[in-house]
Amino acid sequence: MRITDEQKERAAFVNLPQFLMAHGFDLKKVGKEYVWKDHDSLHIKDNGPGERGAWFRFSEDKGGDNIGFLREYMEMSFVDAVEALTGEHIDRTYIPSRTYEQKPKTVTARELSLAEADNARRVFAYLCKTRGLDYDMVSALVRGGSIAQEEKTGNVLFK
Repeated sequence: MRITDEQKERAAFVNLPQFLMAHGFDLKKVGKEYVWKDHDSLHIKDNGPGERGAWFRFSEDKGGDNIGFLREYMEMSFVDAVEALTGEHIDRTYIPSRTYEQKPKTVTARELSLAEADNARRVFAYLCKTRGLDYDMVSALVRGGSIAQEEKTGNVLFK
C-alpha cells in the first residue's frame, strides 16, 4: 500500500465545501469561505480550480488541508481520507520496500582457561576444615585431577 504523490495532490485540490455538503455537513457561505454551523469558528476555504483546499478553526488556532480535515473531524485514517476525496480505491496490501533477512548467529564455544596453582593448600583448608569433607576423599580428588586450586584467587576449581 503506497499512496502516490499524485493521489495526495488530487485530494488536496478537491473543493472541500462541496465534498462536505455532499456528505451531509451543514455549511453556510460567508464571503469566499464556508462556516460549519456546528462549529462557527471553523472556516473552510471555497477553493476554485487549481487551488488547494484549506480550513482553519479560530477557537483552537489550528487548521490544515483537505486530508487533515477528514482525519480531524470525520475520524478517518490517512488512507481512508485520500480514498474518500479522490474517489479511488487504494489497494491496502502491504508490500515492504525492502526485505530483511536476519544474519545467522554464529555461536562460538568459549573456553575458560584458568591457571592452576602448584599446591592445593587453600582447597584442603576450605573443603576439609570449613566445609567438613573427608581429608582422604579430597586428597583422592586432587590427585585424580577432578579438583584443583586456581592460581590467581586460590579458589577451588571443580573440573
